[in-house]
Amino acid sequence: MIDRTTIPGLDTVPAHRREEVILRITAIRKYIDNPKDYPASTAADEIGITAVSFRRLVRAWKENADPRRFTGRATQETDPPLPPEQAAVIRQAIDELPGAIMERIAERAMEIARELTVRMPGQAAVIKHIAIGTTGRLPDVLPAAGAVLVIEHSVVDVGVVKNHGGRGMMPIATIVTRVAEPAILGIEMSLERPSVASVVAALGEAIARMRSSGEENVRPRIYAQLLKGADWDRLLVRLHSTGCDVVVHRTQEPSPPVATLRLLGRKPGGIRLKPRLSRRPFIARPANIPRGGTPVLREEAAAFLRERWISGEEAGVDVPEAILNRLRAAFPVE
Repeated sequence: MIDRTTIPGLDTVPAHRREEVILRITAIRKYIDNPKDYPASTAADEIGITAVSFRRLVRAWKENADPRRFTGRATQETDPPLPPEQAAVIRQAIDELPGAIMERIAERAMEIARELTVRMPGQAAVIKHIAIGTTGRLPDVLPAAGAVLVIEHSVVDVGVVKNHGGRGMMPIATIVTRVAEPAILGIEMSLERPSVASVVAALGEAIARMRSSGEENVRPRIYAQLLKGADWDRLLVRLHSTGCDVVVHRTQEPSPPVATLRLLGRKPGGIRLKPRLSRRPFIARPANIPRGGTPVLREEAAAFLRERWISGEEAGVDVPEAILNRLRAAFPVE
């Protein structure tokens, strides 16, 4: 087995796919080093694909030795552009419903298409193109418009277990996103509902990263999705006491993270968000684990998301304990 430390970027591969990726890269390197003694047919048999697919992997590796390219199909496919009449329907729906979730915009697009007798692709494809057309900015009609940071929650498509050996389920990530030049600055993972502690931890991480980039006196305007309850009431009081201007969206259960989806899209860093599953209990969120993959612990999943979502020097920022001590004193991190 190849030494995984010799594969740059392996940490960006989902934890449950790394062994498979190591096997593929090992075979590719052996073939490149000695194709006569280790032909493509032998390599392909060992990793369970056809010789044609293996040769595509080799070409892909030579073009760009990025381990993330070797978790599934050998080549990355891109969607063709929509015909002008379909693109116009989607743009009209976006303009009519600037603050709606993407599913509602897709429903409106289908209504417009029927009125104009324009044949549209399937619902999933329409939502994908809506995401492309709306990602990266917040419409003025959204309550989060004008905020510096957005705090929302979403189920993420990563297989997690409470203890090794169980069935993989999808966790909920509390995500803190910077609005200007959208980027994720803080993450915390929960198995069941988001907690006050998860908000505190993710926000502390985000503020630490902001300060490390030179914003010494951070008093950001925050848009936050907070749940209802006495502990959440105390959190809001504490947030105001830190000098933050907080715009709050209070809900009994997690609701779709509309602002986060608008800023980041449905698949930031290649990890799909599942916004409509957040009200389900952990046991009712089964993950789709690929063949040969294994689910991971919450801590491993959180580390993987940071590798995918937080790049460059920001990824290694330590969170100073002093940043949110006043909050953590009342709400210890789980």
